[in-house]
Amino acid sequence: MDAEHTRVFELNEENEGFPSNYIKTTKYNIFTFVPVSLLVQFLRIANIYFLIICILTLIPAISTITPLTAILPLVFVLLVSMIREGIEDFYRYTSDRQSNGKKVDVLNEDNRFEEQSSKDLKVGDIVMIHSEDTFPADIVMLKSSNGPNAFIQTSSLDGEKNLKKRYVPKGLDAYTKPVDEQTYLLGGTCTTLLPDKDLHDFTGKLEVKNKTYALSIDQLMLKDAKLKNTNWIIGTVAFTGRETKVMLNSTKSRIKISNLEKQLNNVIIFLFCIQILICVTLSVIMAIYDDVKDDNQDYYLGNGNSDENPFLNFFSFFLLMSTLIPISLIVTLEVLKVIQCYFISQDVHMFDVEAGGGTKVSSTTINEELGQVTYVFSDKTGTLTQNIMEFKALQCGHETYGEAGEAGFTRKLSNIERKKELETNFKSRKLDRVLRQGAGHSDSPVVIASLNGRTKMKLRSETEKVQELIKLLSVCHDCEAEEATVDGKNIKFYQGASPDEITLVDFARDQGFEFDESNDKSIYTTLNPESGLVEEPERREYTIHKKIPFTSARARMSVLITDPDDGLYKLYIKGADTKIKALLDPKQKDPKVMDTLEEFLTTASTQGLRTLLMACRVIDQQEFDQIQRDLKEAEADVTNAKERVAKIAEEYEKGVVLLGATCVEDKLQENVPQTLEDFRRANIKVWMLTGDKLETAKNIGFSCKLLTEDMFIFQAQGPEEAKEVFTEQRVEDNQQLMKDGKARAIVFDSGALGYLFANPQSLKHFISIAKSCNAVVLSRASPAQKADIVTLIKKDDPSNITLSIGDGANDVPMISVADVGIGIFGKEGVNAAQAADFAIYQFKFIWDLVLYHGRFNYIRNSELILYFFYKNVIFTIPQIYFAFVSDFSAQTIFDDWYISFYNLFFTSIPIIMRSIYETDIDWQVWGRNEQRDPEEDRMSKRETIRNFTPRLYYIGNRKTIFTYKNYAIWLCISVTHSVIVFFGTYFVYQNAIFEESGKTPDLWSYSVGMFFSIILGVTIRLMVTQRLHNVFSMLSVVFLSLLLYYTYSWLSNLTSFSKTYLTSEQLHTSPLFYLTVFICAGFIFLMDFFQQSILVNLMESPSEYMRKAVNSNKGLPDGWEMEFDRLMKKKEHKFTMQDIAKENNNVERREKRMVKLEKELEEKREKLRKEAAKQRS
Repeated sequence: MDAEHTRVFELNEENEGFPSNYIKTTKYNIFTFVPVSLLVQFLRIANIYFLIICILTLIPAISTITPLTAILPLVFVLLVSMIREGIEDFYRYTSDRQSNGKKVDVLNEDNRFEEQSSKDLKVGDIVMIHSEDTFPADIVMLKSSNGPNAFIQTSSLDGEKNLKKRYVPKGLDAYTKPVDEQTYLLGGTCTTLLPDKDLHDFTGKLEVKNKTYALSIDQLMLKDAKLKNTNWIIGTVAFTGRETKVMLNSTKSRIKISNLEKQLNNVIIFLFCIQILICVTLSVIMAIYDDVKDDNQDYYLGNGNSDENPFLNFFSFFLLMSTLIPISLIVTLEVLKVIQCYFISQDVHMFDVEAGGGTKVSSTTINEELGQVTYVFSDKTGTLTQNIMEFKALQCGHETYGEAGEAGFTRKLSNIERKKELETNFKSRKLDRVLRQGAGHSDSPVVIASLNGRTKMKLRSETEKVQELIKLLSVCHDCEAEEATVDGKNIKFYQGASPDEITLVDFARDQGFEFDESNDKSIYTTLNPESGLVEEPERREYTIHKKIPFTSARARMSVLITDPDDGLYKLYIKGADTKIKALLDPKQKDPKVMDTLEEFLTTASTQGLRTLLMACRVIDQQEFDQIQRDLKEAEADVTNAKERVAKIAEEYEKGVVLLGATCVEDKLQENVPQTLEDFRRANIKVWMLTGDKLETAKNIGFSCKLLTEDMFIFQAQGPEEAKEVFTEQRVEDNQQLMKDGKARAIVFDSGALGYLFANPQSLKHFISIAKSCNAVVLSRASPAQKADIVTLIKKDDPSNITLSIGDGANDVPMISVADVGIGIFGKEGVNAAQAADFAIYQFKFIWDLVLYHGRFNYIRNSELILYFFYKNVIFTIPQIYFAFVSDFSAQTIFDDWYISFYNLFFTSIPIIMRSIYETDIDWQVWGRNEQRDPEEDRMSKRETIRNFTPRLYYIGNRKTIFTYKNYAIWLCISVTHSVIVFFGTYFVYQNAIFEESGKTPDLWSYSVGMFFSIILGVTIRLMVTQRLHNVFSMLSVVFLSLLLYYTYSWLSNLTSFSKTYLTSEQLHTSPLFYLTVFICAGFIFLMDFFQQSILVNLMESPSEYMRKAVNSNKGLPDGWEMEFDRLMKKKEHKFTMQDIAKENNNVERREKRMVKLEKELEEKREKLRKEAAKQRS
């Protein structure tokens, strides 16, 4: 190992220069909370704007507004947001405190173990970890209660729930004292490579008493993994705190701002510029007007305007125009989102009865993002699957035992599942006859011979073939047995490195080959009468000479044993079909058996089942001795032992003879295929990112219908294949497949991904292919790589809304970087649920969360924003008109409290009620089928809505509501309405006489009359554009808007210090007041009604068609599906054209990014070359 890339520390000594083990995931602390959270709030352009307004109101020379009316709303907005931020961060602080406060047994100066807090651990400390405890740091194992090995569960890291075996360095026991002596005297030096993110790799060496021991991932206990099936282990701390692999894979929590809010900021900036332009224009006109007007015109005013400062007048107009940007919009959005989150958390369709819980909402700022998702990045284990295996079938020789779905082919679960494990019970009459009754026969006995032909094993009948195959299953594995007491009975169950293995070992036990226990030297099994070999249970001991475990690269495992039944040396091997078939001895292949095997594999793959092949080889004494010598020599090479042993194993694994195959099914969670299909129909692309091996991930892809047999699959395993697959030629091939209408998918692993990130041109080709594919599957992905792939897609097109979903701590990084993070409360703990914006109990609930709540929340929040700007423009623009009739005096046309209450009270509650309940399609109003049970009728309608709702997701997915085009339309409408209410009132009141005495309307009569017209106008607009009218919306309009304003107008009428004192009383005595309101409100209603009629009838969209059909109260019309499909295809064609244009723009931007990345990589390579040259010199 290169000294420059290594680190060295002493065992059980003070080591300096390493980070502490204190974990911190919070954003704030007690000192930074107020300033930093305030800074976060002022990332919103609107808040900065309102802060400026508050400051300006404090200057008497320019302010015509009471400062308190501007300051209080801003303070309220900031407080609400900061309290929410504080609560969320407090939960993170509680989690950190719990993690840092965990007690760990650490060896002290007296060579005795004493408890310390996890945060106080240091590199080199000797620690003892007990069964079921999580590891507080990355620890190198030195001693185990199991002797040579221990078991850990890494589900919180890589999503794999099953156990992994770790080993004590061979021979190290000679230098350690027994633990029961209360001492542990060990000194030495440990050298490791610098910390990295790879969860599957570790290299180092341990030097004790002048002896060197190689260290690999087999000795490393990862932080947050759990010790299982082992009473205790003792180890030395290798990496602490931020240098542990799990922390290197974590990502810093970021502040999420919704895409809608970003657009809102842009609109606010636009309005701010318009406001500046208006104020400058009015100030200039005022200055010109003062210069040219006749001095005699204003002698009675003391020539007041001539001394006005245009600069101060600019700010006076600026304050008058401040209502152009509604401060209550921020308050309303905050309140509305909290209410929407409450409805999400209380939705009975997302309530898990078994778990007794519903959806948990941790972030209230991104509700509408759920309705705009374009990419879903999903974990596999525990997210798409239950991690529960069903044994499906066994193929041996010419026979197949059991088929998926065949009657009598069952799986039984016992109470042992309460320990997160399961028992399976496979039943097949044909297999019973072959094993129990010896009914099997064979026309072609199998002879398995050693390489030199001197040693042979003959399997004469089908029974012997099946028995040898099942014996292999009971011996060739990495499982360990556990016992538990259930209902007073001792039940044996298994844990292992793979759920497949557990299922296969369970199956072997049910057929009479019961695995008992194992160590480094032997495997112990019990032969039961069910095997057909014995009449009474007999114990067997198989001597282990060498076991080569499964790795992703090998895709197989093997064990070299001595069989006590015949005394032969046998190599048992099992693995992926492609790997095992390549190792078969061509001289001993039976063509008919191979044809049966291919048919079996094809049938299994079409059903998405996981298959394994089993084979065997007999080894004679001479070859065995040579293998032992080669292995001994390889293991003596501390630096390259692992690679040399693997190479030797590859040689002696060749020439095996096929015994048969098995297939199992990883049970999917409920409704997973249907949910993924609906996501595809909603134009949401689904990527599955998993820590499992490629074969497993691919099989699950087929099981959940993410991958299908008719797809063309681009597969890349490792850098070499990635180099060949992601090329310019393959991009052209993919484009041709697109033209031919062929479905496509990418299946690749972390090795290929690493190559892509190091080669920008290949990465560019990958993105071009992947973004057009129907599905993408990434295997062996580390937590950091999952986050990287999400970030890659986000950067390629910032308009994409990404959603990540997972159930383990290994999914936290991708959940954090995605626009929307969803965690699943699962068997892997609550890390993902705690880090997520939303947490659910089952994957199927994501349908309601995204396609129902997300879609409606986007519609509601988008229309709320448009409406708010509309009602503020219609309220503010009259100030401009009034400037022209008031000699540009910067006089407000409305009373100060009218201005404040307009947004806070008079017009805010109705739009909140609308945004809570608004639905474009309300299935509850459907005409009920009297011939059906009410519950049956309700479920039938819900199922129908599930069928067409995904295709209507385009409304948010394509961001069709809150667009700059729609904003411009609403802006034009609001300006037109402002003209109606201002000039309609102005022309009626201009020469009017209110009383017989000849009294004419004053300023405040005109103001209150126009204000009443505005209130009615915006209410009419709200009601006309609203789709769902219920009792709550009607009550809010009548009592919390119109009646509230009417009451206030009379209260201000009776208040002597009010500017509108006695105004309402005067207005209500004049018919002109009622005429004005009728004319203004009537014109607004006619204009809105005409516009909505055009939109609904002449510009009919798919959603409008479905709304009319559903709301007709007669049920869906005949042929509705054809008409709906016609409208959708028209929309989809338009979107396709938009996508093509968008992708062309992305290609140019992508090319620039890749050139920049290539330059950065070349600079890094050049730097490394210079460092290497310097080191050589």
